[in-house]
Amino acid sequence: MPHCSCMVYSPGIRAALLSLAALLFFSHAPVRAELTQEQVKAAKAATGFVITGEGSGTAFCISESGIFVTCYHVVAEAGNNISIIVSPAGKQEKRYPATVVKLLPDADLAILQVRVDPPASVLKLGDDSNLYETEALYAFGYPFGKMLAADEKSNPSISVNVGRVTALRMKGTALDAREHYVSRRSGHGV
Repeated sequence: MPHCSCMVYSPGIRAALLSLAALLFFSHAPVRAELTQEQVKAAKAATGFVITGEGSGTAFCISESGIFVTCYHVVAEAGNNISIIVSPAGKQEKRYPATVVKLLPDADLAILQVRVDPPASVLKLGDDSNLYETEALYAFGYPFGKMLAADEKSNPSISVNVGRVTALRMKGTALDAREHYVSRRSGHGV
């Protein structure tokens, strides 16, 4: 089963919701790229494993009501066959059927909804106004899909990787594009 990436290279809705969500959640982390144990736990709790009949990918919860953001290409061919697994391979693992709220193919963005109870853990969104070269980036996701699961019936544990902003491209005072390096495999959201 293929697995898909949510790597972001240009600004816009996808960059704001996927990349900056993870980046700015940790924007006050020290330059030496270390997160507190609480920050890692919070990011893991807000990261979901997306399963479709066609493959898998990573999604981030952006609302306690169960709104998740993933890449369009992860769910493009899935129809109604989409699930999000929260805390896969953990004691709290829960699988939720997901429905598509909005597809934005040009931005490679998809917004999904799951019914959750209690409220879902959320990855907070921020803004990119204080973004700088060499700032630490953290990639949470499922880069090998189910290949790293303990067995065929299990789901994989989340992978965490660290990288850096390597360049910012400005148009006037607005961020036009950013470049980053994170040692990762397909399936990691940034």
